Amino acid sequence: MYVGAANLCLRVTDLEKSIRFYAALGLSQVDGEGVAGVSAVVRRGNFSIFLMLKFGEDSLNFRGADVFDIYEHLRGKKLELKGKPERYTNNEQGDDGAAWMAYDPDGHGVYFNTHLRETTPEHRQERVRQLLQNTEQDLVDLGASTECLDAFREVVAKFGSD
Repeated sequence: MYVGAANLCLRVTDLEKSIRFYAALGLSQVDGEGVAGVSAVVRRGNFSIFLMLKFGEDSLNFRGADVFDIYEHLRGKKLELKGKPERYTNNEQGDDGAAWMAYDPDGHGVYFNTHLRETTPEHRQERVRQLLQNTEQDLVDLGASTECLDAFREVVAKFGSD
């Protein structure tokens, strides 16, 4: 079952200091993600952190899957769940979606949030492209051999646009 693309969400007290800190660890701020002065996304390879100023709570965030299906799946496993998924309209961005804040047995927030645009074939294809690009970066960072990188790039060239 696809639960979405995972990232970490952290509430911060100083957004610019946090961006600089994670940049020193090799994560780069992602252009066009987050709200200027209020939130930002930093990424390295396939790992990203959503930094939030003044809203939200520290949590694991899953994006892009059917929030209602995930809820029903977990209910079917007889897990004790708090709250339920809800549909929303984001008038500022003109994007509808669904969200649900769940909690693991230790009280850690696990947030499922999907905008309708994230369920389109075009968005999913773009996500595949990003994953392949980020995986190449992970391989480079790990010191993969030239042969390994060439083989990966050959596979991406053959199947990356499917």
